[in-house]
Amino acid sequence: VTVTEEVLVTSVSVSPARKTMTVGDTAYLHEIVCPPDADNKEVVWSSSDLSVVTVNYSNGFIMAVKEGVANVYATAADGSGRSGVCEITVYPTVRVQSVEISTEIPETMHVGDVMTLQATVCPMNATNQIITWSSSNEEVAEVGMYTGELVIKSVGTATITATSADGRHADCCILEVSYCGDNNFRDITEHNMVLQNDG
Repeated sequence: VTVTEEVLVTSVSVSPARKTMTVGDTAYLHEIVCPPDADNKEVVWSSSDLSVVTVNYSNGFIMAVKEGVANVYATAADGSGRSGVCEITVYPTVRVQSVEISTEIPETMHVGDVMTLQATVCPMNATNQIITWSSSNEEVAEVGMYTGELVIKSVGTATITATSADGRHADCCILEVSYCGDNNFRDITEHNMVLQNDG
């Protein structure tokens, strides 16, 4: 009779060993189990503080809940007692305080002209710096929602607005596209920054 001894896990490590996140972020952690020929290489995940970081016990999926520090452990399921750890530091969300259209728009534009608009988000370390663009009159001017590509299409008036992802801050410019002789031209008649209180 041949008796084969169970090959137990001798070490578990977690990749990465340290991680920084912002409240609301999600990610996967990965375990590295040795030896490669261990009979049971499954691990069970756990968090030292579920109020800071939650983790799916079976697949290492983590979510940052609030500011703080928590350790996430991967523990061998074979009873060997081996485990690895990732130290996670969670930072608070930095809200956008203002949005400003930063592209210098020419004094004269013609029907068919195309340009890419850009906007500046403050502070520079705001967590979500995504800007969405919109036009109040797409028959006059179209703008790509995420690209900011502006296309002048016809004579008339259109308001182009850049809005922060949380919808609290925006900047806009009003385009007046007029016809003059053989040329269509566009004047900036107004440029307003729209701010909403965070409260």
